[in-house]
Amino acid sequence: MVIFAYMRESETGFIFVVGNMFGSKTSEMIHLLNLEKDMGRKVQAFKISWDDRYSMGNLMTHHGTEFPAMQVTGTLELADFLEPDTRVIGIEEVQFFDDKIIDFILGNKERHLIIATALQMDFRGNPFPLRSTVGKENDSERHVGHLMPYAKIIPRYPQCTFKEEKGICRAEAIYIQRFRPDGSLAPYSDPTVVVGGKDQYSPRCIGHFVRPK
Repeated sequence: MVIFAYMRESETGFIFVVGNMFGSKTSEMIHLLNLEKDMGRKVQAFKISWDDRYSMGNLMTHHGTEFPAMQVTGTLELADFLEPDTRVIGIEEVQFFDDKIIDFILGNKERHLIIATALQMDFRGNPFPLRSTVGKENDSERHVGHLMPYAKIIPRYPQCTFKEEKGICRAEAIYIQRFRPDGSLAPYSDPTVVVGGKDQYSPRCIGHFVRPK
């Protein structure tokens, strides 16, 4: 795995680790947060409260690497738990937050260093929408892409896993294909976020992604 060469230009700003599932986004963020911690800066990391796929109180990679994190219900609670002497803010899976997270990041990136991860697109192949309020379906007109012009982008995309006659494709996979347990494609009408479901996901390049109907 290639790790981003850490050369931040100042002690404040916004670093956005964005890409696809299975692209090692969390690994990259934990690496950066640990570098900041090793430099003696106070770090607080946050994740959405219902994302308990790997660990309840930590950021965790597919390989088991961890970093302590506080679970919050949304942007307002994140702001409430932010301590005055914190210099670095980690935000895991921005796409799971309500759309006020955009205002929070843009309003704090001049005072803090914010390091966040997000999926760039949903399973439909659209920019990943946020929630208009805490607890609702991802129904906001604001999406992850609205943050990208203001960030130092670290792209993280896995290889396409589509099986061709000559073998696995392995091209850069900017899309994610969602499958039902029976192997059929998930329909366009499915919820954007499915927590604790049995659906399967497979990274797909632009040539092998099938847009849901």
